[in-house]
Amino acid sequence: MIRHGFRFGTNLISHGDPAQIRDQVRRAEDCGVDVVVVPDHLGVGAPFPVMLAAASVSTNIRVGSFVLTTGFYSPRLLARDIATCDRLTDGRIEIGLGAGYVQQEYEAAGPPFLSPAGRVQQLADAVDALRGLLSSPDHWPRPVQSPVPIMIAGKGDKILKLAAQQADIVAISDAGTRTDLAERAAYVRNAAAQRADKPELNLGIFDIAIDRAPDLGLMRVYRPGDSDEELLASPTLLHGSHSELVEQIISLREELGISYLTYMGADPHGLSDFHSLIAALK
Repeated sequence: MIRHGFRFGTNLISHGDPAQIRDQVRRAEDCGVDVVVVPDHLGVGAPFPVMLAAASVSTNIRVGSFVLTTGFYSPRLLARDIATCDRLTDGRIEIGLGAGYVQQEYEAAGPPFLSPAGRVQQLADAVDALRGLLSSPDHWPRPVQSPVPIMIAGKGDKILKLAAQQADIVAISDAGTRTDLAERAAYVRNAAAQRADKPELNLGIFDIAIDRAPDLGLMRVYRPGDSDEELLASPTLLHGSHSELVEQIISLREELGISYLTYMGADPHGLSDFHSLIAALK
């Protein structure tokens, strides 16, 4: 198993408040976070302007999307925006792509909400087009990075196979148990077996709680039917003593190949606990 070095990200949900963006990015950088990512949903700030605002606060931290609803975008226009942002950030952009899942947002925004298979194919077509456009010497503007890192997030076989074969980063979504996560990670590794450049594996973490009870609120949004016991068993919650959590994160990399963790919450306590773990692991 090829093991990547640890990387750590944090989620930035903003409505476009400059002071809030500055404060969150500075706090993330102080905590040792490598990447600040932004979501793509109606009702929050548009991802590309927020990414640029976040990048302007720091000269070191990378910025990305987690993840764009690919069906909202024309690949050619998306390539233009990615390349422009990569130039404006001096090569610090990472683009996360997903197949989309919120039907109400599609209905409000206008694009058709295709079947699951149709949305995965739409994503595959977009990735193919983006790779071609961003690597072409005829495309302008030219990105700084070659290639611009692409993340694909998902949990089903079709989308994870696409991610394993085409993405630089694979984000495994919605793992209910450690066993589920291990199976999905093994599926990605097997699907990427023919690649010389193995993709980096990412896991989103909903709360990080050292010596305290974790907050289950954010997880309940995505898994409303699960009991507290089921939520607490999920590997997308890190809770326990400091040494236990350090061991858990090391085992994610050593046993499953997952080396990139993104804290999805907004609780200052969770970010503080994340900071202490990052300091120990780096």
